[in-house]
This record gives sequence, structure tokens and C-alpha cells, in this order.
Amino acid sequence: MIEQHLINFSIVIVVQLLFFVAHAFFVKELKNVGRYLLLGAIVGVPFGIAFDLMVGLYTGIFTYTIGFPFWFLVLNGFFSYGFMIANVFLLHNHTVRHMFIWSTLLGLVYELINYLFPVWEWTFGANLFEYAVVVFAAYFGLAWMMMLVLQVLFGTQFKIVPFTFTLRAK
Repeated sequence: MIEQHLINFSIVIVVQLLFFVAHAFFVKELKNVGRYLLLGAIVGVPFGIAFDLMVGLYTGIFTYTIGFPFWFLVLNGFFSYGFMIANVFLLHNHTVRHMFIWSTLLGLVYELINYLFPVWEWTFGANLFEYAVVVFAAYFGLAWMMMLVLQVLFGTQFKIVPFTFTLRAK
């Protein structure tokens, strides 16, 4: 069981990395790929663990096929959330329309690859409307939360965030 889960997880992670590289190529930011991946991994671990525990485990919106062992939460935060945060860095000069299209494509790709190689399960069942909400709204909301975190931690300015704040001294 654990071997199959780790194979599925590895496949999902590779697809997430390829999505990030394609996005970086599309927005012509290949020079920042290493920096964004490093920062994504650093922020992804605490962000991912907190999100998985609060939204997944405690509210029961989703679960992982392997459950919520701490070692998996760390790996998932480092890779999966790390790659999504790296993707979010690429949105700093883009419009809400670009973010919506990007987050919808990301949601479609992530959910399709997860359908083929299951790593997580939504607890709401298989209602098409609910999946549409996940793909068209939940990934957008998650990206927006990540933008706020990046703005607070690094002062990263996003054109689509209507206010600016930072904890860093100027």
C-alpha cells in the first residue's frame, strides 16, 4: 500500500514540477526558477502542514490515501505546496484574469493527475458541481492565500492583491 502511494505521489510531484517549469517558460521568468523553488520549499513545509491539518484533517474536507503521518505532511509541504508556492511567485506581475486562468488550469491538471494516480480524496463525493467549485474557486482561493503569505514574509508585490502590507522593516 505505502509503495503504491509513494509511486503515485512521485508521479503527481513530477507533473507539478513540469507545470511550474511550463508556467515559468510561458511568463518568461526562467531566470528566477531556482529562487522560487527554494523559497517555495521553505514556505511550503509550514504552510502545507498547517493547511493539511486545518482544512484536511480537522475540517475533513479532504484526506490523503495514506492518511496524515507527519513524515508525509513534511514531504508534501516541501514538494507539492512548495511547487504551488513557486508557481504563485510567477504571478507577481499578472492580472486577476491570468491568475484565474492559471489557477483553473493548475486545478484541472492536479485533479486529473490525482484521478489517475490517487494521492488525496475529497470527502464530498463525486458530484460534478463540487469538483467544479474545487477547480474554479478553491485553487484560486488557495493561490490568493499563498500570495498574502508571500507578501507578509518577503514583501512580494502582487498586482492583483488590492492592499500591501509586510512585516519586514523598510
